[in-house]
Amino acid sequence: LVKKEEMGLTSSLRFRRRNNKTFLRIFIILVLSCIPGRTNLCSNHSVSTPIDLPPSNPPHTRSTLDSLDLEGYISFDDVHNAAKDFGNRCHSPPLAILHPRSVSDISSVMKHILHLGSTSNLTVAARGHGHSLQGQALAHRGVVISMESLRSPDIK
Repeated sequence: LVKKEEMGLTSSLRFRRRNNKTFLRIFIILVLSCIPGRTNLCSNHSVSTPIDLPPSNPPHTRSTLDSLDLEGYISFDDVHNAAKDFGNRCHSPPLAILHPRSVSDISSVMKHILHLGSTSNLTVAARGHGHSLQGQALAHRGVVISMESLRSPDIK
């Protein structure tokens, strides 16, 4: 009885080994068929026409951000480096870059953006050295907070 069970066990192992290549081929085909067709993994927008894109920020948004009383400063012109991630896979230009000198600068800007409401279409991203995998440190038409300016030990 024991030998019959062992023979049955070995025959099933032989069957599995013979069909292992077939199983792997089918598995690889299934996995590859699940890969999305779009290659821009940095964007959460599908490929669309300009009509489908959300409207840009209202014109007064820049002036209201510029009027904030901050210890640091907001840059609107030199946004080239903040528009790309570390691996240069993604490119998404922000409206502005906040260079805070204190945590209260970050708080003031965040409160201001919340006060503007959802109609401003402003997004916010904290950015250290831009080492995000798929553009998480980017804020398309939003505000990038450059955390590098908080390096000093006298953070308030």
